[in-house]
Amino acid sequence: MQNQNNEISGSLLSQEELQMFCDYFSIPPHVLLNDQAALDYVVQKRTNMHALVTGYCEMADLNKEICHEFLSCERDLSSF
Repeated sequence: MQNQNNEISGSLLSQEELQMFCDYFSIPPHVLLNDQAALDYVVQKRTNMHALVTGYCEMADLNKEICHEFLSCERDLSSF
């Protein structure tokens, strides 16, 4: 069910996207690929999933900045 671009035929899901969706929904890839209704649902939710991943990545960057800003405070407190 994969084409030459390593995409799932009919849905244009990459192998990476397929794995991401299977991990998120806790279903094995063969179940998703053999159930057209489930596959259609996942394709419909593709934009939402990418937005979720993007949001988590942005929050990770923000968390790094916050941790870096408070690192000196933690060093000061560790000397007590």
